[in-house]
Amino acid sequence: MLLVLPFSALDARLALSLAKYLEHVGPYKSHEVLIATPKDCEAAANEIREVIGDQFSKVYTHFVHNHRDGWPIGCNLMFHDISYHIWTEVACKAWYMFEPDNTPIKPNWLNTLSDEYDRVARPFMGVIHPSYWLRGRGTSQERFIQDGTHLIGTSIYPQNAPQYSTLWKSIPHATVPWDVYWQWEIVKHAAGTNLIDHQWRTIRYKRDKKTGEIKGERVPGSTLPYEPYPLRPDAVVHHGCKDLSLMNIMRGFFASRERWAEPPKVEQEPEAQPELEHQLEPTV
Repeated sequence: MLLVLPFSALDARLALSLAKYLEHVGPYKSHEVLIATPKDCEAAANEIREVIGDQFSKVYTHFVHNHRDGWPIGCNLMFHDISYHIWTEVACKAWYMFEPDNTPIKPNWLNTLSDEYDRVARPFMGVIHPSYWLRGRGTSQERFIQDGTHLIGTSIYPQNAPQYSTLWKSIPHATVPWDVYWQWEIVKHAAGTNLIDHQWRTIRYKRDKKTGEIKGERVPGSTLPYEPYPLRPDAVVHHGCKDLSLMNIMRGFFASRERWAEPPKVEQEPEAQPELEHQLEPTV
């Protein structure tokens, strides 16, 4: 598996924290990693490479072209560039778009996902999620409606992912995130998985001392039509935590893998401020 670590200046700090966490829970000697970022983040890319370079069998750095900040244009341009680069320049069977708000929560997580991908034998694998659209913003009729389902962006893709969609070429011009934009062509080629726990735009994770459940809160101001829930027990990766709270909790578990079921023995570090790389309120 090729693990892709994409980031821009807006979430470089969170990406570095993720790299240090990956080093803490590694190594990944049967996998490769690609660090993908705009050229103006070269210093951060070098720092991340220094942190995790010896954890993978190979390390690549790719500088994306024509990047712009903002949502969804920034993530769309980055995905389009990365997917084209891998399709034309990188020899791999599949790659995992591992965004900075991902957190591994079980030992052997990357091998587990790789094995599951081989087992399902579908080109794409990840969380297949309802697509919500906000209608009547700012009016008395404001509401979310569901139209379709999409494979969330932080998923596993085949090396030739662009060939599966006639819409891929126009992703840079899309006004919605790429995962929703091409949903009608991709979901039919995808396998869902419970190994990824998807709770987008959440923060302030805490562990309940009585039940052992770990749960976060929504980012303030979020209007997404669903509430956070305790981490899935069958998941190996969590997606969506925008601060360091979940990483800080999970470090205690990974510190003593032979006693995995026990609660962490370390104090939780101070919470970091959320990295709001998507500066606009989502509409999906």
